[in-house]
Amino acid sequence: MLGVTALALDQGVDIVIILAGTRLSLWRQTYERLSEQLDGGPDSAQKAGSRILCPRPEVALSEGSTSLQETYRISSAQVRRKLNAKQPIIVVAMKQTNHLHALGSSLRGSVFDEVRTLSRPVHMLVLDDEADDGSVLDAAVEAGQDPIAGNLKQIPRAIADLWDPRSTSAPSNLFASYVGYTATPQANLLQEDHNPLAPRDFVISLRTPLDVGCPIDLSNVDAPRSSSYPEPVGLDSFYTGGEVFYRRGASADLCVELAGQDDDELAESVRAFLVAGAIRLHRATAGTMGPRSLSEVEFDSMEEALAAAPEPQSMLVHPSAEIEHHFKGAEDILLWAGAPDRATARLLLETGDARLPTSLIEKMANEEPSWSAWADRYRHSLDQINTEFNVMNPRMVPDWGVIKQLLVSEIIPGTRVSVVNSNPAADDRPMYKPTFNETTGRWRAARDISTVFVSGNVMSRGLTLEGMTTALFQRGSSNPLADTQMQMQRWFGYRGTHIELCRLFASGSSTRPL
Repeated sequence: MLGVTALALDQGVDIVIILAGTRLSLWRQTYERLSEQLDGGPDSAQKAGSRILCPRPEVALSEGSTSLQETYRISSAQVRRKLNAKQPIIVVAMKQTNHLHALGSSLRGSVFDEVRTLSRPVHMLVLDDEADDGSVLDAAVEAGQDPIAGNLKQIPRAIADLWDPRSTSAPSNLFASYVGYTATPQANLLQEDHNPLAPRDFVISLRTPLDVGCPIDLSNVDAPRSSSYPEPVGLDSFYTGGEVFYRRGASADLCVELAGQDDDELAESVRAFLVAGAIRLHRATAGTMGPRSLSEVEFDSMEEALAAAPEPQSMLVHPSAEIEHHFKGAEDILLWAGAPDRATARLLLETGDARLPTSLIEKMANEEPSWSAWADRYRHSLDQINTEFNVMNPRMVPDWGVIKQLLVSEIIPGTRVSVVNSNPAADDRPMYKPTFNETTGRWRAARDISTVFVSGNVMSRGLTLEGMTTALFQRGSSNPLADTQMQMQRWFGYRGTHIELCRLFASGSSTRPL
C-alpha cells in the first residue's frame, strides 16, 4: 500500500488519503510506517515545505487529547501553496465515523475551494487498509430502512463523502480514485450496489514470493497468474503462509494440536517461545545485546540503540474474545513463571513492564528435560525445512548448554508480558523502535525486544507482531473457520529467516489445511 502511495506521488497525484483501520493502535502503526518508509529523514523546514502531512506527528502520536477538528485541520493557505507548487497533501485517517466526518469537514472547508480555483484537474487517491472492516454494508440489516432516518451504517458513506459529499457538491475538477486492501475479499466482492465502496472497476490478487509459481511479467498483461512467484533469494525472502505452515512444513511440526490441557499447553508454548528466543539471539551478529542487558543501558543515539539490539521476537496468546480473559491469561503466564499470586501478577501488568520473574530460572532447572526437548524439536524442524526448501547455507541450532546460558542471562529476565486490547489499562500497541529519554537526553532500545502479547480481536486487523515465532490460539468457536481466518494472518508472514523456530499451538480445526 505504501508502495502504491509512492508511485501515485511520483505520478503527480495531488492528495493521498490512507484510511488506516478502525482502531487507534492500527492508525498509529500505519502512521509510523508511513513516516518512516515514505516520509523519512529528519524533520526540517525543507521537509515541511515539500508536502502537507496530516495529522502532524506531534498530534497523531501524542498520548494527550486533541479535538478531531484540530487533528485534521489543514489551512487553506497551505493547501493553496502546495497545489500551486504541485506538492502533495498526505492524510492518514482513522476509519471511524467521527474521524471521517472531521476529515470531510476539513476537506470541504480548506481544500475544495482551493481546488475550484485551479484551471487544471486535481487528483485524489483514497487507499482503504483492511477494507473488509468497517467499509462493508449489511444488506439484511439495511433492507427496508429509511435512507435518511434509518439505522444505516455510516462508515462507508462517510468515506465516500470525502470526494462526493452528500451535503454539497465537490469541485468539478476533482477526480478521485478509491482502492481497498483486504486479505479477506469475500465481503467486499459480495457487496450490493448500494454500497458506494463496492468494487466496480478492477480486482487484483497480490502474489507472494515462494519457490514456485509463474514469474512476474509486467510487460504482458495476459501472462499467467498464480498465487506465488519464484523468489531467487531463497527461503529468507519467502512468504510463509498456509502453504508453508499446513502443507510443505507439515513434516517440520510447525503446528501443534491442542489437547484441552490449558495449563500444560500454556507452559509448553511459552517454553517453546523462550528457547526459540535463545536460539535467535545466538544467531545474532557479534556485538548484539540481549533483552535483559538492553533494558539496563542507554545510548547516545538512536542509531547506537538500533545497532545493539537483536531483531524483535514476539509471541501471541489468544485466550478469548473477552477483554478480561486477556488479563487473566497474562496473569496465568506470570503465575506459571513464579509470581506469588494473581494480585501481584496484575500489579506487574499495570506497571507496563511485567518481566518474567527470575524464579522461572530455578523452575527451568527443575524441569530441564521439558526445556531441552525443544532444542531437539527445533533441530528436527530445521532438517525438514532445509530439505523441503533446498536451503543452500543451512543455519544451526546450538547445543543445549549454550541455549540454557542465554535463557538464564538474557531471555528469561528480559522477556516482557503485555496485554494489548481496547482496555485503558492495556498497552496501546507494540513498541519496536528506540525511545528518547528526555530526562537523560539519551536513547533506550525498543521496549518489545522479547515479548509475550496476550490479546484478542485487536490482532485481527493488521496490527503487526514483529519477529513472531509462537502463537497459542486457545479460543473456541462454533464456527472455527471464522476465528481461524481472523487470526491466521498473525502467524503468516515473512518468517523464512526463522521458520523452523515457529510454532502454532491450536485446535485441530484451526491447524487443518483450508
